[in-house]
Amino acid sequence: MNKNFSRLSKILPVMGIFLTMNWMPAFAASGTYHFEQIGKPTVASGKDTVQVKLVNRAGDKIVSDAVIVESKVYMGSLSQPAMTAPLKALPAKNGIYKFVIGPAMAGNWLLHLVAKVPGDPATVSGTLTIAVVK
Repeated sequence: MNKNFSRLSKILPVMGIFLTMNWMPAFAASGTYHFEQIGKPTVASGKDTVQVKLVNRAGDKIVSDAVIVESKVYMGSLSQPAMTAPLKALPAKNGIYKFVIGPAMAGNWLLHLVAKVPGDPATVSGTLTIAVVK
C-alpha cells in the first residue's frame, strides 16, 4: 500500500497542473500579457492550423507588434518522454499568429510560445493546450 500511495502522490500534482492548463489561458510571467487561442484548429492535408493572439491585460487589447522568438509543440505523458511534432510559424497579420502543426496523432498538444514585446524588457511566455484533430 505504501508503494501505491507513493506513486499516486507523485502523479496527482502533475495531473493537477495539466488539468488546470486545459481551461486557463497561458499567462506571461509578469501577468501583463497572455496568449489566447482563436477558435478551433482547422485541418487540411493531415495538418492542423492554429491561430493565437497575444493580449495585453490592461485594456484587453491585442498586441500587434510582438515577435514570437520561440515556439514548440509537444504532447506530454506521465509514463514516457514528451512527443514533439513539426511546427511551422506563418507570417503574423494584425497581431494574429498562425502555426501549422503536423502531429503524429490526435489529442491534446501543448503549444509553448515565447514572445518579445517592444518596449518591455522581459519576454512573454505561455503554453496553450490545443485539441488537435489530425
